[in-house]
Amino acid sequence: MFDFSIEFKKFIENKIEEMIDDIERKNLEYAKYRRYSTKNYEKFVEAISKLPEEERNFINEYNNSYDIRTIEREEFYYCGCRGCLKFLKLLGVI
Repeated sequence: MFDFSIEFKKFIENKIEEMIDDIERKNLEYAKYRRYSTKNYEKFVEAISKLPEEERNFINEYNNSYDIRTIEREEFYYCGCRGCLKFLKLLGVI
């Protein structure tokens, strides 16, 4: 059975990835930091593993803010879609 909410979520995720790729092509500073982050991820994990447990847990919990940003980006895109549809309806296009 077709689940619209799952398919729409996949659509949004793909569009956000396309937007991030576009930002990376257009913004050299962003691209530099994204490459740095990707390149140094394993080194970061290794460094964290050497910390005392309390500090390691704090950093890992703090890094969950990435999950928050992901949720925000999806919601912003969804809000943009709704806004566009409202605008098109206001114009009488739909």
